[in-house]
Amino acid sequence: MKTLSLDGSWQVRFSDFQRGRPWYAEADTVDAIRYLPASVPGEIHLDLMKQGIIPDVYSGANVLAARWVEEQIWSYRREFDASDAACAGRGWLVFDRLDYAAKVVLNGQTVGEQANFFHPLRVEVTGKLRKAGNVLAVHLDSGLYHAGDKPAVGWFHGNAEDARLHKRHWLRKPQFQFSWDWSPRLINVGIQGSVRLEYCDDDIRIGQFAPVASVDSTLERGQVRGRLFVTNLTDKPLETTLRLWIDGSDAAVEQAATIPPGESHVEATLTLDHPRLWWPIGHGDQPLYTVKASLRCRSTTREVAGRQIGFRHVRVVQDPHPQGGRYFRFEINGRPIFCKGGNYVPADLIISAIDDQRTRTLIDRAIEANFNLLRVWGGGLYESEAFYEECDRRGILVWQEFIFACGRYPTTDEDFQRSVIAEAKYQIRRLAHRPSLIAWCGNNENEIGHWNWGMGERGVIAPDYAWYHLTLPRLLKADHPEVYYQPSSPFSPDHLTPNHPLAGDQHPWDIGFIDMDFRGYREYPSRFPNEGGTLGPTSLPTMLRCLGDGQQFIQSFNWQVHDNSVDSWREQSTVDGMTDFWLGLNCRKMSIEQYVFWGGLIQG
Repeated sequence: MKTLSLDGSWQVRFSDFQRGRPWYAEADTVDAIRYLPASVPGEIHLDLMKQGIIPDVYSGANVLAARWVEEQIWSYRREFDASDAACAGRGWLVFDRLDYAAKVVLNGQTVGEQANFFHPLRVEVTGKLRKAGNVLAVHLDSGLYHAGDKPAVGWFHGNAEDARLHKRHWLRKPQFQFSWDWSPRLINVGIQGSVRLEYCDDDIRIGQFAPVASVDSTLERGQVRGRLFVTNLTDKPLETTLRLWIDGSDAAVEQAATIPPGESHVEATLTLDHPRLWWPIGHGDQPLYTVKASLRCRSTTREVAGRQIGFRHVRVVQDPHPQGGRYFRFEINGRPIFCKGGNYVPADLIISAIDDQRTRTLIDRAIEANFNLLRVWGGGLYESEAFYEECDRRGILVWQEFIFACGRYPTTDEDFQRSVIAEAKYQIRRLAHRPSLIAWCGNNENEIGHWNWGMGERGVIAPDYAWYHLTLPRLLKADHPEVYYQPSSPFSPDHLTPNHPLAGDQHPWDIGFIDMDFRGYREYPSRFPNEGGTLGPTSLPTMLRCLGDGQQFIQSFNWQVHDNSVDSWREQSTVDGMTDFWLGLNCRKMSIEQYVFWGGLIQG
């Protein structure tokens, strides 16, 4: 398979359907002055800030000033030449990450559409390429038009009446973009991943390689099940041989397989005696092995990019607890691990602004805070390769959630379900080899409290309850059967209230939001509290940038735009009450600098 990168400089123009018409970008010639320069991969707010068209969205109330951006159709355009081989062979355009509802047009012909941020779009363009002057246009809608005619009433919980405007539950993109307690609203738009032309004159196209490593309970024998997903491009079955091996060892295996026309997979399993064990940080080393694969068909052998794996035995202990209920703890390689960590949410309002170095820095900060586990929260992302690579390398355990949070989702809609199944398969296969990933979870808080959408009236099972309890675990059983799965967080396996303190995991938010005395944690019997905390200020430079000029006082307008929304759900500020309770000080008489000091002291 050969590739031609289409990353770099593109052109983009806006349309509200009165000013501008999206399909103009499809023409062979355009009026260049009507277009703005755009970067791919990238995001339109970043391009507009660079051009001075919108102000810094991180400062003051500028997220409100930029809200018009999400209401436009953004039409990206670029031209490219194709080689003789690309024109003569089979060809595909591949978009790693489109945000959001996309229509792809090549040389005036629609070749593909997609509405899912969480898996790539691959469209075949065989016979549609020119040698020179190919015009590629991508029309993107933030999701507001895409969901505009979809129902909203009955799909949102008690704190999300705003869902009637944005209808995020229909949109497979990071849910926090539509505003969350910890984040203001900024709905991203753009070609946020790489773009390329792939072409070949071969009979087979290689897809994802998903090796899964495990070690038996004796810790003496390791196993790697390697699955290679392929497409037979002919109309006849093909005889192939899959070879699987571990670099630097004698462990190798070959497996013959017949692949039918279309998409399928080939599979082989190898064993390794006495593998070096992968441990969480503080408990041992993190040795990583490289597993590779090749596929031979006829006289051609195609080698696949390797994946790093680690051998560790994971057991989730939920045995009866002597003081009632059950334990909930992870054992790695037979050793109980006291999990210390936090929730990992996207590091920026704009996904494209998160680079690998910032991710590594955040892992550094987690380790400095003595973390050994990060929960990738269900309203954000399936995180970057850099995130998981760093966790693998440094021994940080990962609890990964599917991207559903705080609401119902239309899992009975056929298009929605097909899209999410494709998303789940892609992400499970993408992450199956990661030794750091020790748990998958169906969602964040969809079965808790006043938005308990798991059970319908009179105990009738709601459709999305079946999604988390049946569909997702079946997908995991096919592609990552060794991993622990939990339908929701929090969740009790004994069908008590989902947030029951004596079984499963818990989100103990009462302390901090209701009870100002955090010493109450000492009385909590929570078996595995994995979300909770107290509100407080962030660093002073961040506070000052968010507030902007003329607004640097407590509860200013800009303050309320950026503040955690939970603090506005009651008239006395939670932080005000906590500061008075612990220190006898009045926040309203403090400067921002004093507030950061005293609020940070209490939070610490």
